[in-house]
Amino acid sequence: MKGAAGLLISYTNAPGFLRARSSRPVSVSLSEAILSLDHPISGCKPPIKAARPIRPEMLTPHPSFNVYLENLARSELLPWNGIIFRSAAIAHSSADDLISGHGAELAGGRWNPPGLRTVYGSLEPGLSVDESLGAILRGYGLSPDDLHPRIVAAIDVKLEAVFILDPTKAIPRWLDYDQMLKVDWRTENGEGRETTSQALGRAVASVGEALITRSAVRAGLNVALFPGSLRSGSTVRVIHDEELPT
Repeated sequence: MKGAAGLLISYTNAPGFLRARSSRPVSVSLSEAILSLDHPISGCKPPIKAARPIRPEMLTPHPSFNVYLENLARSELLPWNGIIFRSAAIAHSSADDLISGHGAELAGGRWNPPGLRTVYGSLEPGLSVDESLGAILRGYGLSPDDLHPRIVAAIDVKLEAVFILDPTKAIPRWLDYDQMLKVDWRTENGEGRETTSQALGRAVASVGEALITRSAVRAGLNVALFPGSLRSGSTVRVIHDEELPT
């Protein structure tokens, strides 16, 4: 329900709003989700299908996952409040689509293997555009003529347990952070392997809610948020969702 100012009054299942119903931690394995293979890549004209859709059970889990999980259990996960930005094709820009994480669940991403719902966002609107266009143009080898019109949406995030890789501080020695930012995860997944960065994201989703990390595209910070891991006091709300397609 919305008030006159567009603020959420009640109902955790309102469009464009997420709140967990349980604070229990979750354990995320690669075999938990069986995905549809008939999913077009969004934001392209005409829509195209991935050359080799990847099911979770097609990937060999990275052996570092347990190491990451053990170290994260000893690390400080911090609360974080702020605004993140997402760029999306108009056809996939409803409030629910923006925070569902289903696109990354189907295709995978730098910080999630296929099968793990993940909402990617940036801490500045321009970076969100660079990230999404980079994924389409470089990741799938398309040209600007293939692009549909896009929107940029702001999302208000209040989280209780975030693993923050702060570029101004020392990175934990148990992470090969530079390699995680450089790895070609699409190629690795295509050859049947989960990457170190995806294993880290999976570990974070098992003990926390989100990961804040440097962009692999340019200077700036991104957020990988795991909707299935939200704790009871955390919320994710699309700002001005009433102006978006339904």
